[in-house]
Amino acid sequence: MLFFGGHPACIAGPMTGLLVNKESGKLEHRYVAAIVLGVLSCLLALFSPMASQIPHVIPASLIQLLGGVAMISVLVDSLKMSFSGPFKSGALFSFIITTSGISILHIGAPFWGLVGGTLATVFLDKQDFYKSESSDPNNETNLNEALLKEKIS
Repeated sequence: MLFFGGHPACIAGPMTGLLVNKESGKLEHRYVAAIVLGVLSCLLALFSPMASQIPHVIPASLIQLLGGVAMISVLVDSLKMSFSGPFKSGALFSFIITTSGISILHIGAPFWGLVGGTLATVFLDKQDFYKSESSDPNNETNLNEALLKEKIS
């Protein structure tokens, strides 16, 4: 591995997951996929000097554009999850502060985003704390209330 870098480990994990997945076909025939993967990996290794030159030919702005387009669905899903539940103000403040790139006392924006989001949650989303406590079925007060209701009825 010393002479070949860390790429075998990077390829082996996801590919093993794909090969052993139930959707990969019948168990008796999955070895064919492993053989095809091995042959394709060897071909990639043979042509890797040419493949490694492709990013040098393509403009850097196009590579950045493709990376951004690939991340759009991740961003959309993250924003949906962040703003669909409770504590929306904290999520918004955290997102805005983190993306601003602010640096105070040589501490980066991700830290200040967490601090700002937490403070916004404490001051602006107080009602969400009470909602989350009352909706938790394992909460002790809810359990006591449920037991009292059962005794009364």
